[in-house]
Amino acid sequence: MTLAAPEARAPSRAFTIQYEINDACNLRCSHCYHGTKVIKEGAIGLERLLEDIEGLKAVIGHDYQIVVRMSGGEVLLKKNLMDLLTRLLIEGHMTVLLTNGTLVNADTPFELMLRGVRLTQISLDGPTAELHEAIRGKGQFAKALAGIRHLHEAGMPVSTAYTLMAGHNDSPEDFDALFTLARAEGLAKVNFTRMFPQGDGLTIPQYAYADGLHYKAVLESLLAACARFPDVQVVIKDPLVRNLEAPIPSNVKLDVCCYIKKDYISVAANGEVFACRKLGKPVGNLLEQTLADIWQSGALLQQMADRRQYMEGKCRTCPINTECQGGCLAASHGLYQRLFVPDPACWREEPQV
Repeated sequence: MTLAAPEARAPSRAFTIQYEINDACNLRCSHCYHGTKVIKEGAIGLERLLEDIEGLKAVIGHDYQIVVRMSGGEVLLKKNLMDLLTRLLIEGHMTVLLTNGTLVNADTPFELMLRGVRLTQISLDGPTAELHEAIRGKGQFAKALAGIRHLHEAGMPVSTAYTLMAGHNDSPEDFDALFTLARAEGLAKVNFTRMFPQGDGLTIPQYAYADGLHYKAVLESLLAACARFPDVQVVIKDPLVRNLEAPIPSNVKLDVCCYIKKDYISVAANGEVFACRKLGKPVGNLLEQTLADIWQSGALLQQMADRRQYMEGKCRTCPINTECQGGCLAASHGLYQRLFVPDPACWREEPQV
């Protein structure tokens, strides 16, 4: 009797690697976390990345599905992008594309779907041309919408990333206009994060949230707007959002947005490795180490993962520090250039001792 070979078990979890193939871009967004853009070719080629992925899987376990979030710069400026996506498909890795959308044409979605790209995410910094273009430049709103429509018409899922900026695009009217747009354009999801002063964003610190009560009011206003648009799927990516007492609408997913040493790592175009791409302090460099080495032995990465024991100020004795773990390290580091200090947008008062 011939025994059948056991079926291979499908990966049960996802591990995301944000991989910057360049930092060249056709836009000059005023809040960009990259800063000066000089690298047209990433320092770490795909073959090297694939080797590092195999080494990393040996450490984290083979029950992870690797998801490569292909980013830049602007990924669609990369001449051999389709070749890279083909290779990732052959290797069995899932891909998501992050783009500003302005270079997407009618052929782009078919080229992407042919190579197994599961989702394209396009950034919006406002629901109107006036707000979006104040950050990204004249004429860019219409181009981004055209890119969204090309993808949607081809049947490819497209979501948007919306960066909350204090006093710029965070009013109740802005949220209503955004969700009206999302509904009209058939967006699969609207993802919210807040702006952190990093890279070019250091020149516009007024858009960062440094007033906790103001930020709390913005989040409550956002949740109220979500309730008015129950058919629009929303993800709010922020560790502070769970501190709210407001009811959470059924169309909203709360994401504490901290994947540090859990199921995420980022490789920048210059080879630096980040625990979070919006946290501008590298934890290693692939020109000197492997991903597996950084994951296993990176001292700063481990310190970030164990940050509760390094908390300062009110976070050290806060009764809910097990939930938000001091808020967002990217926010603290962006505004103060220090780690482990209280999130500047936290509205909780100093606990009474």
